[in-house]
Amino acid sequence: MASDVQDLIVDDPWGWELEVHPVTKDLYSRTIESNHLGITDKVNDEEFSPSYG
Repeated sequence: MASDVQDLIVDDPWGWELEVHPVTKDLYSRTIESNHLGITDKVNDEEFSPSYG
């Protein structure tokens, strides 16, 4: 599946850039309610370093 996602990113069939940014880890938490609009808002995370290779 990972290769399928990578193929989509490389092929760019829609003609737009993929924007990435760090989000809160609460998004993946089983104990925190993450069903709200701000859950995918950009957060400052010094450890986040996207790789485009």
